[in-house]
Parts: sequence; C-alpha cells; structure tokens
Amino acid sequence: MGSQHIKSNMVRVLILGLVLFVIVSIFGMSCQASPATTPTPLPAPAPSPTPSPPSAPAPEAAEEGRALFISKACTSCHTVQGMPEAQGKVGPELTHQASNSLIAGVLPNTDDNLKKWLKDPAAVKPETIMPNQNLTDREIDALIAFLQTLK
Repeated sequence: MGSQHIKSNMVRVLILGLVLFVIVSIFGMSCQASPATTPTPLPAPAPSPTPSPPSAPAPEAAEEGRALFISKACTSCHTVQGMPEAQGKVGPELTHQASNSLIAGVLPNTDDNLKKWLKDPAAVKPETIMPNQNLTDREIDALIAFLQTLK
C-alpha cells in the first residue's frame, strides 16, 4: 500500500507540473507582441493643476465673512482668539486657519479646497461632525475671505 501511495502522489505531481507548464506557455505566448505590431506609446498624463495658495482677501468680503461666521453660528463650535463671540469647543480652533497647511486634516489649505469643504464637509471627510450649512457661493467666498485673515 505504501508504494501505491507514493506512485499516486508522483502521478499527481506530474499532472500538476504539466498543467502549470501549459498555463505558463499559453500566458507567455499571449504576452508576446507579434512582429507586425509596434506597441503604441501611452499619451503623457495631463499635468495636475498646481493648487493656488490662499489669496489675499478683500477687506469688504472679509468683513462680510466675519458677520456670516457669527450669524451662521460657526462661533458656537469654533474658537478664534480675539473674537469674543467665537468660543466654541466642539470644532477646531481657527485662530490661525490661514497659516494651517491642511483643512480638516485632509486637504491642502487652498481657496478651492476651502470652497469644497464649506460647500459640503461630509463629501470631503465623511466622519466629520461639521454640518452642511447649505451656503451660497457668495457666502462661501465671503467666509473664505474672513478665514484667510486668520493668520
């Protein structure tokens, strides 16, 4: 019985080897280019746009943004030193928001990314507790102008 078991195992190994040989042969042939075809080079990827750094806000827009920051209740979650209305403890401190390298710990701090964040925070960071305030584009631009003064 012992020699029959050894022969059975040898047959299995030979069959497995033959199957692997056939698979490798087929795969190797399918990966070779035919002599009549020349591989077509892939087009170069489009350069990724360089994010624009935060811009200098217009004073009027920054004032409008400050008023919105108060009226939209941002002050109930965020602290801004030197702003008595903004003493919230739930959200991050925004005293130096314009100097931060990231927004919400995930996006580079650019005007475009601030727009994305303020438009729909959960789309950027699903686990955020920051509510979507359903801000208009004008309100977002004003809030960005205000946030960019917080250096």
